[in-house]
Amino acid sequence: MICQTCKQDIKTNRSQQQNKYWWVCMTLIGDELGYTPEEISTLIKDRFKWYDEVINKKTGEVLKDYQSSAKWDKELFSSRTETLLQFAAELDIIIQTPEEYWNN
Repeated sequence: MICQTCKQDIKTNRSQQQNKYWWVCMTLIGDELGYTPEEISTLIKDRFKWYDEVINKKTGEVLKDYQSSAKWDKELFSSRTETLLQFAAELDIIIQTPEEYWNN
């Protein structure tokens, strides 16, 4: 996105605060299910198809290229965080909302 006044690029990528909260969630869910935060992050991205499919040029095999949350904008990150919290609740894993987490 470009600022109409100064014509400079406006960064809309997820904030450091959003990223920190994501990893708090990954730790809590991972602890409950017996996975590392990194493993549960990949499993979540796989479950919700937050990946791009790429073809291995040598083998023709279809591979999953998991999207880095660093490339998600703030709005997409918020939406995916909501999906994550709903998923955790379905597993009876209660996680504070971002607002609750940051206000405590």
